Amino acid sequence: SLASYVSTVLDIGAGIPLHALHTNAIAEYTLLFEPEADERRQLCAMLAHNRSLNALNLSSRGISDEDAMSIATMVRGNDRLVLLYLGRNRIGDRGAIALAEAVCAQRVLEEIKLWDNHIGDHGAEALASMLSRTNCVRFLSLLGNHISNAGAVALADGLSSNASLTKLGLSANHVSDAGAVALARALRINQSLVELNLAFNMIGDAGAQELADAIGSNRKLKELGLWDNPFSSQSEEMLQAAWVSSGRKDVRLTL
Repeated sequence: SLASYVSTVLDIGAGIPLHALHTNAIAEYTLLFEPEADERRQLCAMLAHNRSLNALNLSSRGISDEDAMSIATMVRGNDRLVLLYLGRNRIGDRGAIALAEAVCAQRVLEEIKLWDNHIGDHGAEALASMLSRTNCVRFLSLLGNHISNAGAVALADGLSSNASLTKLGLSANHVSDAGAVALARALRINQSLVELNLAFNMIGDAGAQELADAIGSNRKLKELGLWDNPFSSQSEEMLQAAWVSSGRKDVRLTL
């Protein structure tokens, strides 16, 4: 029962509660130290059989594609997991693809943080397919990966048929005008996204102008991050004018 669950946060040196994970005795698990390779493999193998967790945080813990595949097995079979934090690891396309497929089977996961990994366009395409096939995920963080225009275009396609995602983080990737144009066109259709971060990319005037045009037809978006992109001051003024003229209140455009 829920009353029997124990929320466990490990301290350095506390060890990994393999038995508790195996017996489904905990609901939340955060690993606060980086385990040795054998410990990590043991942990991921045990996680594959866990059905009790509703929150898992393994950020900055050396998680590889193989580890992510074990975690995906847990996600697929766990109808309680709501939060999955795997930022700053070594997850590439294979791990992202496995996780995306698992979320489609599970359908309750709300937050997925995969920032600062090694995910490229193939992984982004799988995550885009996930967005088009399920309406449970509300926050997807892909900051600091290796996603270029192909991945951004795929994510835009996913957004066009998604009604649940409210926050998408794509800053510090390799998105340029073609990706920004596709995302802008998705904004004209999507009515759930509240926050979009595209900072530290390679978006020029064509992408910025398309985003400015999209702002007027999307009233749900409240935050748009575009700082440290190479568009001109004229495009910056166009974005600011579009933001103001759209009549938004309590919103933020960062350039």
